[in-house]
Parts: sequence; structure tokens; C-alpha cells
Amino acid sequence: MKLQTLNSPLLENLEPMLNESIYHFLVEFQKGRTDFSELGSIFFRLTQTMTDPPLEFIWFYSALTFQTAKSSNLRDPHNFLLSLKDLFHSIVSFRIPSDSSYLTQVSLLAPVLYQLVNLKFLISSFKAEIEGLVDAVVSHIILCCNNDLIEQEVRVYKSSVSWVSLVPIWIADQVNENQGRVDGLQLFFPLSTEDIRQGINEDSGMAYLAGVVMIESFLLRLCLMFDSEASRKELHKDVKSYAAQIIKGFKKNPTFLVMLFKLLLESNLPVAELLSSTDELLLKKLLF
Repeated sequence: MKLQTLNSPLLENLEPMLNESIYHFLVEFQKGRTDFSELGSIFFRLTQTMTDPPLEFIWFYSALTFQTAKSSNLRDPHNFLLSLKDLFHSIVSFRIPSDSSYLTQVSLLAPVLYQLVNLKFLISSFKAEIEGLVDAVVSHIILCCNNDLIEQEVRVYKSSVSWVSLVPIWIADQVNENQGRVDGLQLFFPLSTEDIRQGINEDSGMAYLAGVVMIESFLLRLCLMFDSEASRKELHKDVKSYAAQIIKGFKKNPTFLVMLFKLLLESNLPVAELLSSTDELLLKKLLF
């Protein structure tokens, strides 16, 4: 299979195809269709021919395969968790150039975090497996941040397809249930504050998206620690120690640090669905 570099003219030719495919998916999904394996095969072959596949194309292919798998595993929590693990491994296995910005590699994980948070809402009997997957996400982000080859985000060409356009694909199964009560970005980024989400728009780059991914993975991992049977004294020590390790690993992205400081200035942390009010206050105290 011949690999091709995705230059500006080629990308311009492929963007209408991606836009039409997004629209097609949303229309068919609302009609009740759950199997998108045929469309997924098309985009798999397309992304495999690229030496540097854009995030938007990786997300669309990943969403197609995950939604197809999810529809058959929805009633089996364990199989659903296996599908989520497959999503993570599929995303991190994409051919991303070694000299690519670490921000793109981190940003790719946003859908995995979205699904993990929702998995936490639904399932409490697979704690070890969920913790293991969250640990894998955090470790991968730290590994990406240790890539010192590129310090700043560089964009030679600005795509007309924003990653924001892919959010409806991931939250499609919640749209009917939600009935417009909650904003789509709030559904996709449940562990972010309103202030953070207001910074998201069509022009938001990888630095901002990576910062959101880091914040959500940071909060999710710490919240999971409160389900342990450790004593309060041990919990205090463990949370502070783990928080310090993650912050040290994530600090390469200044956007994450700014978001973290803003987060601590809020009256409440955005973890109400994960922790009791007492534990939320304790977490905030420990972070301070």
C-alpha cells in the first residue's frame, strides 16, 4: 500500500467527503442504524494510506468502528469495556510521525475519556479494569509529553473541518435521551467547567484540546481513588502524591496548568457525578 503525505490540495479534496460522511452518519443513526462497518472500511483504507492522518479523520473512523461495536455490546458491560479498550489501543496505534506535536497525540484521546466517564456512571463492578484503562491513558499522555522533539504546535494548513464538528458523532447516542437539556460540549467534556468549555470554538487548536484532555484524565484518575478501602490518612497521602506525579508529567502543556489554576478558583470542582459533596471538598482541599 502506497503511503501519501496529506498536503493541502489533497486535504482540500478529501474534506467534502468527510463532511458528507459526518452528515450521512448522523442522519442514518437517527433512523436507528447501528452498523457502519462498510463506511468504516472506507475510512480505514483511507487513513492507512496517509503518513500523517489528521485528527478529524482518525476520530471519524474510530467513531464508526466504536459505535458499531458498541451497539452489539450495550447490554453486556464487560464486552462494552473490551470495546472501549480496543478504541484506546486503536487510537494510540495510528501512524503518527515521531516528530509530530505531542499535542495531537494527546488530543486524540478525548473520545476515550468521554466514554470512560460515562462508563463510570453506569458500571461500578469493573473498578480494577476501569482504573487500569485510566492509568493507561494517563501514562500515554505523560509519554507523549516526554517527546522533546516539538515544543510548539505547528499548523501548515488550516482544515475547514474542525474537530468540534466530530463531537456530534461521539455523543449521538445521548442526543435523543438528552432532548437538548445539556449542551453537546458539556456532554462530551463532563469533567470540564463552563469556563473551560466557553474557550472551545471552531478555531480551538490542539493545545487547548490537549489541555482539556489532560484536565479530565487528571480529575477522573483522582476521583477513582476515592472508591478505595484505604484509610482517610492513606487516601490523603496517596491523592496528593499521585496528583503531584501527574502534574509533573503534564506540565509541558502550559494550557493545562492555566486550566488547573482556573479550576481551583471555581466554587466547586466539576465532579458531582463521581464524588459526594464531602469528597469533592476534600479533593479540592488536597489539590490546594
